[in-house]
Amino acid sequence: MSLVECCRIKPSYGGSEVLETLDREMKRRATNLTKKTVDRLKSKDLKVEGRVRTGDPSSEIVDEAREWSADLIVLGSHGYTGIKRLFLGSVALSVVGHAPCSVEVVRKQSKKSH
Repeated sequence: MSLVECCRIKPSYGGSEVLETLDREMKRRATNLTKKTVDRLKSKDLKVEGRVRTGDPSSEIVDEAREWSADLIVLGSHGYTGIKRLFLGSVALSVVGHAPCSVEVVRKQSKKSH
């Protein structure tokens, strides 16, 4: 199993120093998240390797799947609709449309109203 966390830097008007600082911080956080997740999965006796990639998340996920001939991609979805989806895009939709294998999209459980 390969676990991929993607970092995407958005343009900033603060100059290259700000971008470099943001880039380092995003990579640090992605690396920490990836390590925690890999460790948790390994504790369940799963064979896992983690990887942090920089770039457009959907492209990086699809490229990673192609590189190691994945049989299945499993990814989460925020479940955005309407305006949010229009402006934020849909990584899941893009991956489904471009993946070289099957894709399982897992949605966050909605809060049940009482």
